[in-house]
Amino acid sequence: MKILAFAPHSAIWVHAFPEALVAEALKKSGHEIVYVSCGGQFNAYCIPMSAAGVAIDASSADKDQVCKKCTAHRDIIRSGFSFSGPDVIDVITDEDRVAVAQVLSTLTRHNYIDLELDQIPVGRYALYEFLINHKKDSVVLTEAEWQRFQPELTNALYAFYACRRLLDDEKPDRVMVYNSFYSVNHVCCELAAQRGIPHYFIHAGNNLANRMQTLFVTRGYTIASWNRNPHWNTYREIPCSQALLSTVTEHVLALFSGLDVFAYSAPLANKGHDLKSKFGVRPGQKVLMATMSSSDERVAAEAIGVQFPDNECQFPTQVEWVSALIDFARGRPDLCLILRVHPRNFPNRREKVKSAQAEVLEKVLQDLPDNVRVNWPADHISIYDLAEIVDVVLNGWSNAGKEMSLLGLPVVLYSPHLVTSHPSTLNYVGATRTEYFSQIERALADGWSFENIRKAYRWCAFEYGRSLIDISESFPKRSPLSTNFGARVVRRLGRAVSPYRQQHVDIRNRAGELKAQALINKVISNGSGSLLDEVDVAAQEQITVAQETTYLKNEIRRLVGAMYGDKAEMTKGGLSEKLRSIL
Repeated sequence: MKILAFAPHSAIWVHAFPEALVAEALKKSGHEIVYVSCGGQFNAYCIPMSAAGVAIDASSADKDQVCKKCTAHRDIIRSGFSFSGPDVIDVITDEDRVAVAQVLSTLTRHNYIDLELDQIPVGRYALYEFLINHKKDSVVLTEAEWQRFQPELTNALYAFYACRRLLDDEKPDRVMVYNSFYSVNHVCCELAAQRGIPHYFIHAGNNLANRMQTLFVTRGYTIASWNRNPHWNTYREIPCSQALLSTVTEHVLALFSGLDVFAYSAPLANKGHDLKSKFGVRPGQKVLMATMSSSDERVAAEAIGVQFPDNECQFPTQVEWVSALIDFARGRPDLCLILRVHPRNFPNRREKVKSAQAEVLEKVLQDLPDNVRVNWPADHISIYDLAEIVDVVLNGWSNAGKEMSLLGLPVVLYSPHLVTSHPSTLNYVGATRTEYFSQIERALADGWSFENIRKAYRWCAFEYGRSLIDISESFPKRSPLSTNFGARVVRRLGRAVSPYRQQHVDIRNRAGELKAQALINKVISNGSGSLLDEVDVAAQEQITVAQETTYLKNEIRRLVGAMYGDKAEMTKGGLSEKLRSIL
């Protein structure tokens, strides 16, 4: 079987190296690998440049540095893994360049969205990184944004002409990419799909404790609807082992630290802050926390067709949802509503842009009733500290809904379709306004539950353990770097003398064979959706509910230790009291 690995982003080593490990596992299973890199074709602006913090208006010299790294990584991978294959820049012909220029000359900011070539919506696919990088909540572009969008659009066009020729010439049996949402990768995958060639999406796992040591290897774009995976119907009823539950706890502890760029909440402080006083919670009031989301990622996913809007949703926008919650709280003095604005809406460690949604929220969240408060990112309050005083969580599609469920808090959704980080069946769902507010009342009455923890842990064990391929024997976690001045100087000198030493070390130290090699081969060879199609459920370790309960209490003890330490006092009726009550 011939497998085309479309890998134009080699500069991002933590993507390129795991991708190469999967390709090597397939090669050792007898398949032919055609390894395709960029070669500098996307040098106007690309994903590695964005990842390196190089701006679109940066100098050519700065951009060339990223291209140089990309080329070096490509050469290291091709040499170290004995891969061969062309570069995009070598596949593109003069005729292609003329065709790209002609297409671009017909486009404006008003009609680009309708651009299709061979029924491939290239205009839409080109939007993905642009919408996310600019945190836009609309596909409508200003004139300035239209000019800024040109590199992504041009890259998508070149990817179309190059990949069309590659697929027709090479005639691969499979295509694999690292993240098929990326515009140029998406174009390649859709061209493959047109030809009946299965394409595979490789991506790091979602567990922050071992994200780079695990991989999703899934067919198509199923990662966008992972919460609807049909295998969940089986695993939701199966108790989890201690090892699986521990994996989930490690993820939560990583969230508590707030150190990972993918953890948007401030770190858990556990400093005894009187949050009830800060947010004006009066004696006897129950606390609702609405966890908002950043809209741009959903808008981007919907624009490229990997997620679909809920056109029947009772709250078409988060502003409408929040406005309805404010009206609800206005007539309920027995409640305190805290509106938690998602940190991604504002500049943070990962993105330096303020979202369009943030501009709207700053205007809308004014002159509120005295029992409605806003938790802005600038407050630097961890959601895990805030959880101590919360009775019910109200969620749209934020990961926070899943994380709060892991702590036993009841979570209410206003749509069964919007949330993608976990199945809506873990939570209360109200699809109409009447049903929604009735479900809030129900959640308030039911309150915190150990069974919420069990259900959420089982899902997270499915997401963070059962569904992932382990590559840790070839890509182990790196030890934290010393911040000592002398150590920093030594590292700087080392990079100057041997800038790609770590890449060569990774190549040299990889395992002779991945433990998951046979499983990877089965998934790709059989055209399976994921490894879950190839796993015998009956052959796995059988755990009883009673055993699982014991294991869960051990994990809760770890969480309590991390959240509260040796504190003897507990907030009356707070989360600490509830968690400790089952220990």
